[in-house]
Amino acid sequence: IRIYNATLDFSHEQFFKDLEKNELQVMYPINEYFCYGLKNDDNDDSKLKNFLNKMIQETKKGSDYRNAIHSFAFGNEGNQYATAHSYGRYQNYPNISWATRLVEVIDIFVDLEKENNIDSKIDIVIPLSYAGGQTHNQFKMLSNLVDDKPWKDRFVLGINAFNDAQTIINEMDYIV
Repeated sequence: IRIYNATLDFSHEQFFKDLEKNELQVMYPINEYFCYGLKNDDNDDSKLKNFLNKMIQETKKGSDYRNAIHSFAFGNEGNQYATAHSYGRYQNYPNISWATRLVEVIDIFVDLEKENNIDSKIDIVIPLSYAGGQTHNQFKMLSNLVDDKPWKDRFVLGINAFNDAQTIINEMDYIV
């Protein structure tokens, strides 16, 4: 199951229990606002760290995550909304600042996993809005940024699209 947004305004405990009872999993979203908007100033990510830490506490079970958690998605459509959610601090494609920020946020998340004794290989998804060739260039940009990260084997590209899967696959094979 993919949900568009999750907040920590209330407990998701019953939601997770229901998913687990029905053997379902969720792609847990960390939307643009949290990725781009929760920065006090250029040197302070304390609000973001606080949010991510609470989210980890809610979703972890022992040294891994609950069975209900399939993956974590960073930015619903970061390539489309970075500028708006950061009040212009991070710019959308073709500027690289939106992608660089997502990678920074994931670095913070992975560091917090270590601090919380989480040893997980759960997928880290970055969803992009499908826009043909532009999406392929964005994917290459992200791949280059992720290439030297210790979590690169967890990285998965997510695609938000109205196109049928075969069209996307054919275009990806042609361009990539």
